[in-house]
Amino acid sequence: MTEIKRIVCLANSRKLAGRCVAGREWAAEKGKGAWIRPVSERHGQEVSEYERQYEDGSDPQTLDIIDLPLKKWQPGSYQTENWPLDQEHYWKKVGSYSPFGLSTLADPVKPLWVNGHSTYNGRNDKIPIAATSSMNTSLRLIYVKNSRLRYSRLERRSGIPRDACKAGLSMQAKPTPFGSPTLSMRGDTFRRSTEPTESMVATSPSVLGSLMEMPSTN
Repeated sequence: MTEIKRIVCLANSRKLAGRCVAGREWAAEKGKGAWIRPVSERHGQEVSEYERQYEDGSDPQTLDIIDLPLKKWQPGSYQTENWPLDQEHYWKKVGSYSPFGLSTLADPVKPLWVNGHSTYNGRNDKIPIAATSSMNTSLRLIYVKNSRLRYSRLERRSGIPRDACKAGLSMQAKPTPFGSPTLSMRGDTFRRSTEPTESMVATSPSVLGSLMEMPSTN
């Protein structure tokens, strides 16, 4: 049986040959609800262009308010947000969410995931499968007080260079100008799909609506 869930789309990122789309359930009279990630029946659960399109053939965008045709809730371990999508029905855009209201969708300030496990490429960039038993979510929307990104090119042992980015940010409990508690953290290296012409640093005094997905498990 098809169940319609209305979400505010907060992510539409590349995943394998498709996309990973996610958002928060939304009702104007109730406000934000749980996270929802529509998934396919393929092994990687990525959503193809055909599966996610609107009836006019266009692709969902972040901040679209969407009615999703879904099947029965099917949480996958720590990915409790997963709902298999019903491929027989189009997704339907019913409105757009104001970016000025994103703070009402943000999650509470707390450590993002499980720290203390790292790979050769960075720090705190993996989580052992055994540690995920204590987790009940893999998606977070956080209010970022300030952020810093550093792009560079790494030389690997194979001799083939790899583009990388290191991120640092501090999270703020409420999007108020003064007096809010913050939680500082530092991210690490991940792959980039585009090639920078040189090493560079980008900073931002205030970034709202950064979606953090859990790092890879191992």
